[in-house]
Amino acid sequence: MSGIRTLFHPHADGTFTVQRHDPDVGPTLEWNKALQSVPQTNTDGLKHIASIPPIIYELWVQETNGELMRMPSHEQAKFFRRKLSDPQWRYLLTTARL
Repeated sequence: MSGIRTLFHPHADGTFTVQRHDPDVGPTLEWNKALQSVPQTNTDGLKHIASIPPIIYELWVQETNGELMRMPSHEQAKFFRRKLSDPQWRYLLTTARL
């Protein structure tokens, strides 16, 4: 995929929303794959487990009818864990295991 699209969504009050689509997820996926062979725990004990391209995040927001953006952080964490445990989305992981 290539090409960045910018869409303008007008609203009745005269304002508009700008939406940018960048479907090229190749660089992110290559980076994720490279990171899978490197330990992802830092000195604070935090672990980088995934990199999710914006277009995938947007897909998940649409899938949840926008609820993903309104979920409390602990609910978002459950959502992401469930998604990243699905074999369809495993390529987003930067570590071998969650």
